[in-house]
Amino acid sequence: MLQIRWHSRAGQGAVTGAKALADVLAAEGKFVQAFSVYGAEKRGAPMNAYNRVSDEEIIDHSKEMLPDYVLVIDPSLVFSGNITRNTNQNTKFIITTDMTKEELVKQ
Repeated sequence: MLQIRWHSRAGQGAVTGAKALADVLAAEGKFVQAFSVYGAEKRGAPMNAYNRVSDEEIIDHSKEMLPDYVLVIDPSLVFSGNITRNTNQNTKFIITTDMTKEELVKQ
């Protein structure tokens, strides 16, 4: 099963992105889940969205996962949020930023 966790601020499109990805993959015959978890429900508050994708029916409906990919839409969350929680050495991070990988790791 492929698992993806999105980090963004409310209003930046992570929920829309997770749902759009699920729609495309469902149309290809995959079993999918797309859901989100909000803190304070206001624009700009940190939030997470999630995807699960599988060739078989998905029976896990918890928000806990060991994501294969972590997508960070708002680069400030790299420094203020714990984007590395529940990850492993194979988790791939995709971060929207103008910084190089070396600059990000250094900071």
